[in-house]
Amino acid sequence: MDRERHRRIKELFLRAEELDPAERDAYLVEACSSDEILRQEVERQLEVAQDTPESYLEPPRADDLDGSDGLSVAVGRPRSARRYGRGERLA
Repeated sequence: MDRERHRRIKELFLRAEELDPAERDAYLVEACSSDEILRQEVERQLEVAQDTPESYLEPPRADDLDGSDGLSVAVGRPRSARRYGRGERLA
């Protein structure tokens, strides 16, 4: 896909996303004219955006990383299972 085509899909997507679902179809019919593939691509992007929870798109908040959900949170360099040269195993 060339840059111009990608730019056009993005432009149509952003505009269509602002519209009510009832208005989107009419907008895309007019905006895409006879380019059915363009319309299908924009519609596919809209479906993906609708099915993707907003929380998935946002970076985690610092208070979500405190380990209170029962998951271990490690920050920094990973530790290997063995310390090289000493033969020790980490717990």
